[in-house]
Amino acid sequence: MIEFMRQPTAEQIVQEKPHLYNAHTQKIIDNWQKMEKTGGNAHVSIDYGRIVNTAITHVGDEFPTPDWRLSGVFARTNHAFTAQILTTNCINAQFNLPNGETYSIPFGDDKTLSGAFAMVGRMHERLGEKGFKRSMLEETFTSPLATGYFFRGMNDIPYPRLRFESLRDFIRGLGDQKPIEILEDVEAKDKKGATIGFRAFDSEHGRGLVDVLTERFPVAYGSDIQVLHGLEFPFHKRNQLTVLQLHGRGVNTEDNSLNCVDIDKVGPVADYEIPRVLRGLGILQLSGALSETIQLGDEVEKDSPEEIELRAATIVAVAILQEELNKNKLALGESPLSMAQIDYWLWQQGLDYGGSIKAHRTNTLSY
Repeated sequence: MIEFMRQPTAEQIVQEKPHLYNAHTQKIIDNWQKMEKTGGNAHVSIDYGRIVNTAITHVGDEFPTPDWRLSGVFARTNHAFTAQILTTNCINAQFNLPNGETYSIPFGDDKTLSGAFAMVGRMHERLGEKGFKRSMLEETFTSPLATGYFFRGMNDIPYPRLRFESLRDFIRGLGDQKPIEILEDVEAKDKKGATIGFRAFDSEHGRGLVDVLTERFPVAYGSDIQVLHGLEFPFHKRNQLTVLQLHGRGVNTEDNSLNCVDIDKVGPVADYEIPRVLRGLGILQLSGALSETIQLGDEVEKDSPEEIELRAATIVAVAILQEELNKNKLALGESPLSMAQIDYWLWQQGLDYGGSIKAHRTNTLSY
């Protein structure tokens, strides 16, 4: 096992009762702590002291909730936006190419879009505001070749076959429903029957969006569960990202139907960008071999201990960062931060690192 510098554990840092996340995120946190106790994290460790310092240093930063309203990329109306996000997030994953480039498309007269914005932008350009219906999706994504051709921009989108399979699973799972009707199944209402938002997770009050997506779309949304040392890690990255985006649009447009009523239970999203940012902040510490693999642009194999540790450590580190930031916010008499705010803040921090710290590359559609 790789030897890391001795440092406090998550349990030692979080003295009070921790924030109550959803069952999926809580399971990841619990199982990571089990691995720490047995030395099962051979490739990635968390500097918990650095999390505390980061929370102190940055508590005064701006933490906006993104509105997801970039013109020409995201649908104008909230109704169309909901259908768009539910459709596009089933393929919102890994845009880094083996040659070091990122999937990109031309945008406007002299700009480009890259990564997820390029993918959503291409969908919006070719399907328009009302194109996210089962019939049109079925007619458009007929094969891996057609899927790759649809997204072709300044270069090819990675993993067209995986994206095709995910889109077809989404189409099958829709049945006779429109994408927008999925949100209606998880509506939250007040005592008078008025809609006050939607639920992210199943509760005694009804179904939640994360759990409905996991159940209805086993490939598109339900396959992001990994196992290491006999411990299960139900990441459900794209499901929770969907919640954060819908909630962000709702908060910024004062649309009650897009308000996530249990936003406090939404956990961190484990993709390829956030671990990179945490490495830049000094919060994630990697073994020499794993660090070299990532910086050289070599692939970190899907379902390998290295990949799962990277993702699990990211969940735990961001969860504790949220805990520490909100302790400091409370001490200042300010409102707590939601994961929608923290995830966006972390993404913005990553802009400072440019290409000096690379994201890990994995052949997966889970993130």
